[in-house]
Amino acid sequence: MFLPEDNKQPPCEEDDEHVIIDDYFLDDDEPGFNVEDEIPARRHDKELAIQRYIKLIRMPETDQIIREQLVAKVCALRIQLNDMNEEAEKTSHLGHTLIRFIETDSPKSVVCDSCEKKSRGLPLTSLFRSSNSGKDMLVCYSCNLHIHQDCLEKPGLRPCPRLDFDKEERFSGCNKSYEAVILKICPEIGMVKQQFKCNDCDGPISFNSCNLCDYDGKYYCQKCHSGDTAVIPARIIHNWDFLPRPVSKKSLLTINYIRSKPILFDILQLNSMLYGFVEELPIIKRMRKELISMAQYARLCRQPFKPKLTISQHLIEESLINCYTIDELCNTVKLQKDLIDVHSSLLCHITKDCESCRGKGFYCELCHDKDDLLFPFASNIASCPQCSVVYHKNCYHRKNRRCTRCKRLEEKNSKLTQESL
Repeated sequence: MFLPEDNKQPPCEEDDEHVIIDDYFLDDDEPGFNVEDEIPARRHDKELAIQRYIKLIRMPETDQIIREQLVAKVCALRIQLNDMNEEAEKTSHLGHTLIRFIETDSPKSVVCDSCEKKSRGLPLTSLFRSSNSGKDMLVCYSCNLHIHQDCLEKPGLRPCPRLDFDKEERFSGCNKSYEAVILKICPEIGMVKQQFKCNDCDGPISFNSCNLCDYDGKYYCQKCHSGDTAVIPARIIHNWDFLPRPVSKKSLLTINYIRSKPILFDILQLNSMLYGFVEELPIIKRMRKELISMAQYARLCRQPFKPKLTISQHLIEESLINCYTIDELCNTVKLQKDLIDVHSSLLCHITKDCESCRGKGFYCELCHDKDDLLFPFASNIASCPQCSVVYHKNCYHRKNRRCTRCKRLEEKNSKLTQESL
């Protein structure tokens, strides 16, 4: 029940940051609550909160500022409900983790991997509906497979490449072994060894009715190899060749999985000549070495507004200094730009903005220049391999790479040894 107009009280203004919606905005059986309350965690509470917020939004007595806050709350709750629905609606089949395919960008048609019929993705408005239709297009998180929900139980569906990689991969920190990736350029074996059978469906093939996959070097029937193209990891690493080549549907899923997961390739071990051929790679490697030292300062810094490390963790791991993903090798210009942005923000923070980080700098003990503060990531320094003390590079070489600190420690240890005798 609403109070008469002359008896209404304005909303509580004791705290401008804590706007309260009074009880007269609600029905008699619904208590008042704060628009800045924490978002409820349970699904039922979220749905109930959405209903209450919508009721308040539609009331003409609701203030415009409060209405805007309520609209933002409703949007946040609906997005969280959609995430909960996606988790509940995930389908696992033959290793695929399938969710509904939603058109978030420009509308486009995709081909079902089973029935090969084109279909549009669901519109963005379907984020907030919970029911599924059998004609809905599903997409795999790992390999980007597209398939109708009705086609899941049809025979001939290819398993997710994740199953093969899970069997053969070995983990070392955040590094994933690339043993399961074919790194030979089109290792063709011939149709005789394949016994004139398709490598995927085992159907009969001939010289006039088959296609060669450039990734695994195997022959496929025209149904299993319909002319899809993709960049080949082996050609990138060995020839720096990014031209898309024809691959089978099975290999396309594998390449999509390789590109979507952080599988690292050690280019120093696989093809060290890339450092002399690709001009961006030596620059990227030098910046990564400097960022490794900068990251140690950032981890120890307690300032709340210190720059964030917005790059992949393997890029600042010393043991993975030569390792890159396929996507990083395909976009070296973008990778270099991202590293420059992080490098410049950390450099400004450590050398200028943060007194705590500046206090961890060094002065050269050889020239005693107190005006030049040195850091391990600078280009004009030399660091002692034993104690990590930093000097000017020219000063260090003039002293025949003799570290003054190590010399003092040796003299101190020898003196203590003599006194003990």
